Amino acid sequence: MGRTYEKCGDDVHELVRRSIDMHHPELSKAGVTFALLFAHSAVDEEGEVKGPALTAGGYPAAAVSRIVGLKDRTKGLADAEIVIDGDGWMDLNPKAKLALIDHELTHFLVRQGEGGPALDDLKRPLLKLRRHDIQAGWFIEVAQRHGEAAQEVRQAREIMDGRGQMCFPWLMPAGERSDMLTPGRKRGKTTTEAAVTAVP
Repeated sequence: MGRTYEKCGDDVHELVRRSIDMHHPELSKAGVTFALLFAHSAVDEEGEVKGPALTAGGYPAAAVSRIVGLKDRTKGLADAEIVIDGDGWMDLNPKAKLALIDHELTHFLVRQGEGGPALDDLKRPLLKLRRHDIQAGWFIEVAQRHGEAAQEVRQAREIMDGRGQMCFPWLMPAGERSDMLTPGRKRGKTTTEAAVTAVP
């Protein structure tokens, strides 16, 4: 049996509402609507899983997000779609579930027009996708062979220098970990950008 899909339940919709209220009020203000789906892995005749439920760029993904096109919006579909790996979702604790939802919502930016959100021909908000701040595509053996000359090592150093406290708190002395969560703290932006979890 191939990959299957199902609509997410009210609990996931509630997490989306909570995350929007806490971190993405611009989505609510613009009236952006979301379709939320679970994807489940394909299985063979013996019921063995044949691969990940979702992929992005050939790699397993916890979730994928996309902007719904005008044609599908005309059919009555939502403005945006988030598909979650339903097989992995149940293994996440509540904090991890909320963090994943927040991550996917952060991909959506509302385009601005004169005096407010830009609208499409259906008077629905126009969106654009935000890329990840950091993208890592590394080969360990290349890093081992070339050291500092390898992009793997240079990118790792850039991440550690610019966002190490935030991304790798377990590498910090215990006394220094509290300030990494200080709201509004400014950190340097790295130059390596793209999508790791999945924005097709």
